[in-house]
Amino acid sequence: MKKIAVLTFVFLLGMSNSFANEIGKEENPITTPKTLRDQVVKLLEGYDGAPVKEKTRITFLVNKKSEIVVLTVNTKDDAIDRYVKGKLNYQKVKIRAKEVMKLYVIPIRILKDKAYKKS
Repeated sequence: MKKIAVLTFVFLLGMSNSFANEIGKEENPITTPKTLRDQVVKLLEGYDGAPVKEKTRITFLVNKKSEIVVLTVNTKDDAIDRYVKGKLNYQKVKIRAKEVMKLYVIPIRILKDKAYKKS
């Protein structure tokens, strides 16, 4: 009887461990396809805020309607956070069906010089 209890415990422990591994795999962001990155960069063009040199990372997913949903912008500057979310959230992108509902992370640089004037 003791052997059955030990075997059951080991089996349940192994099952919970493999289940935890599967959950962790889905939450890891994957590398962004180049075409998707190019579309995101194009959507972010035209920053007209205060002069800045900012390196940040954007974590987002693309929903089933092929719309970008920004989850986080890794920055301390609220203006940049609002800018990125305002420019990207719910914008349609062209993406393969198998690439939707996955986490993506894109490192970006937002640059604006004092001398730059929008015409």
